[in-house]
Amino acid sequence: MAKNKVFIDGYQLTVPVPSGTQSGDAVVIGELPGVALIDEKDGQATVDFKGVYDLEVSSAANVGDILYFADGALSTDGEGGVRFGYALQEGNAGDTILVKVGY
Repeated sequence: MAKNKVFIDGYQLTVPVPSGTQSGDAVVIGELPGVALIDEKDGQATVDFKGVYDLEVSSAANVGDILYFADGALSTDGEGGVRFGYALQEGNAGDTILVKVGY
């Protein structure tokens, strides 16, 4: 077995996050989409980079739509956003829907 293995799966990691990040917030670290598991403290939080979460969307979404993260919001508009995951429910702007994180 490799002696340099650090984590088993690497899906939940403590990383730098934007100031004010709260538990349950969608975040993007570089190009990595995730959901904060704890509130930001000293510029860091534990983030889950895989899973399904109830998240608010800022545009209408259909099941299977690709969601993008831009300006702190999830939408189907990829313009200037980072690919975040997939809608697992239909919803309108302002709705909370199931979102599969990652791609």
